Amino acid sequence: MRRVSEVQLGLKSLVPYQDLQTDQAIILAYEILTDPKNRAKHILRATASVILSLLYDQAPLKSLNDSSVNLMDEYLHKATRAAQPGNNLVEIFPVLEYIPAYFSKWKRESTADFRKFSSMLEEKYMGVKERMLSGEQRSSFCATLLENGPEKHGLSDLESVWAAATIYGAAYETTARTLSWFLFLMIHFPDVQKKAQDEIEAVVGRSRMPSFSDMNHLPYVRALTKEILRWRPPAPMGVPHASTEHDYYEGQLIPKGSICISSIWSINRDPEIYGADAEEFRPERHLNPDGTLKDEKGDGHFTFGFGRRECVGRHFANKALLIEISMLLWAIRIEAPAGVEIPHVSEDIGEGVISRPPDFDCVIEPRFEGVGVALKQARDMIFQTADDNGRE
Repeated sequence: MRRVSEVQLGLKSLVPYQDLQTDQAIILAYEILTDPKNRAKHILRATASVILSLLYDQAPLKSLNDSSVNLMDEYLHKATRAAQPGNNLVEIFPVLEYIPAYFSKWKRESTADFRKFSSMLEEKYMGVKERMLSGEQRSSFCATLLENGPEKHGLSDLESVWAAATIYGAAYETTARTLSWFLFLMIHFPDVQKKAQDEIEAVVGRSRMPSFSDMNHLPYVRALTKEILRWRPPAPMGVPHASTEHDYYEGQLIPKGSICISSIWSINRDPEIYGADAEEFRPERHLNPDGTLKDEKGDGHFTFGFGRRECVGRHFANKALLIEISMLLWAIRIEAPAGVEIPHVSEDIGEGVISRPPDFDCVIEPRFEGVGVALKQARDMIFQTADDNGRE
């Protein structure tokens, strides 16, 4: 399952999806500009929409009031809670695993949830298959999987269905929370926001919107995106894994099957890697003295994990975040409201293994005259094109 995801979500394989990522960036910028109080909902809608488009070629979501999104939210809530060590008694008392389901509420609930979520996922997967047979299907993760033949990767139909769900789960919370951190940090670091907007002004101007062709010419914006992910990883303690064999770390035995937790937060702030100012938020650490982007190992941080279990969707997430942050910086100014106390930059709220910024107020204003009109025209065209193509 992991192998097929790595192949389909590699950098070269993601080029066909750049248009849908740009479309969602445009829609999100328009929504936040015109309805800033509901920015959290808009971020969640945009994130869900771009992932569903990637997986199933689903049309852009116009709201979060979508049955599949609601079910996915329920699945993610339960999966995130289950992933937090100590939330299940069976982890503390393994003998509970052998109690029959009739006497075990958690087994019955897990089985019922699995059937419910599998049914929804199978419906989406079969929808892609039916559109392929009728010649209506465009590029998507599931379409490519079906074209290549899941059996070639050793996947059953059910495993193929859940391969898509795994990608949704990995990308949804991390991408959405990172965008929320972006808005929060821009309030606290207006000088960083200005530097990024000055760069966009010089490269993109105001007569057009940012595109992926600009990204190689926006080193500071790319460094900013890296620094947000480094400084505020959405999953600070990573995802619990298990050791596949006996191992030793600094003389300490780690038995096979042990739950292992890597503190991404601490690794991302290691002064031996990031210097004495590792605790500071400073995008310039990812730049060379001449302003070009450093050739750093990996992503310049460990937020997506490392080794064999590094997040397979990291390239898609990086590209989505980069175009969305670029579009927001091009379109709006983010400021702290006058006379209102803003939570300290060090505060956060934990939700399972995910961390998000505290609730905060901000002022969103257009960066220049006419930006709202330009975004609305582009947004309306995106929705109209989806309707004309019969996408659902």
